[in-house]
Amino acid sequence: FSLFTTFWDWTECDRCGVRGEQRRIGLCYVQSNWLNPRYRTTLPNVTSCGSRAVPARLQQVGHLRQPEVAIRSCLTPCPKQEVPEEGVQTISSVITKLGEKPWLPHVPTQFHRHPAGTDLVISCPGARPEHAVAWDKGSTRLYRTRYLVNVNKTMRVFIDHGNHLHIRRVRLSDRGTYFCWREGRRVAAFRLSVFFQPRRWRRLSDPETIFAIKGIGIIYAAV
Repeated sequence: FSLFTTFWDWTECDRCGVRGEQRRIGLCYVQSNWLNPRYRTTLPNVTSCGSRAVPARLQQVGHLRQPEVAIRSCLTPCPKQEVPEEGVQTISSVITKLGEKPWLPHVPTQFHRHPAGTDLVISCPGARPEHAVAWDKGSTRLYRTRYLVNVNKTMRVFIDHGNHLHIRRVRLSDRGTYFCWREGRRVAAFRLSVFFQPRRWRRLSDPETIFAIKGIGIIYAAV
């Protein structure tokens, strides 16, 4: 038998107008004359390493070769926006001249309050694992070359292979607006606020309190 890796095509650039990234995934395949004929394969004697057509003694070898992810930088222009009406264009010009930031493209925004010290997972609406998805926190780009899961073992903020953004043990510094890009367009924003959970005072009727009182009573009885 022989093992080899086959790569998918490169995804589209995950951002437009700024530096983005492209990704492609390489999956493990096995070629052998000993594949189980019960399972149909696309190519003769070739199947993915995780297929049940692979004999059990070969599956252990296939697990040694993990899926591979290749990432490269890209830069693509944004599609031209429709020209605003004359009145709107004039107001926008006045705001820009006054030193304010020009209007940003409108995207749906979700607001979320999350307790500090707990984990949070954010999903990009309408995105699937094979899509080109990118995340920003404000104006900071969360590039996969730094934030892809398992880049290092101590990552608290990372992007998994399903394009979800993970934040472990949420801190106050995680507050802000997170933007999601899908197929080169910014499609959603998430406004995150963080709060500390108040301490819960235990009542005499709580099971933990009853257990503790019984334990204290047994100790005093023994004394």
